[in-house]
Amino acid sequence: ARKYLLLCANNNNPIAMLHLGYALRREGWGLEIDTDQSNEWLKKSAEMGNGNAMAFYAFFLRGNGTEKSKELSNHWAKKALSSSSNFAVGYC
Repeated sequence: ARKYLLLCANNNNPIAMLHLGYALRREGWGLEIDTDQSNEWLKKSAEMGNGNAMAFYAFFLRGNGTEKSKELSNHWAKKALSSSSNFAVGYC
């Protein structure tokens, strides 16, 4: 499954990017934690309009395992709350 997740993410699938970004935070799919790569994948997915990625990215930008950026966190939280994300209310 990891092979196909990476393949889909590298082929610009925003849902795969979201799952890969999250897995890189939690050692999911047999991947080691890499917060820098996680941020990159979450940001790419968010930039493609994925509301759930926006919510997770905003959450992590608050300093939850990454360098704090209140301005960026607020930006992505507002976008997530304006999307159809199920996670926006809980994470933003």
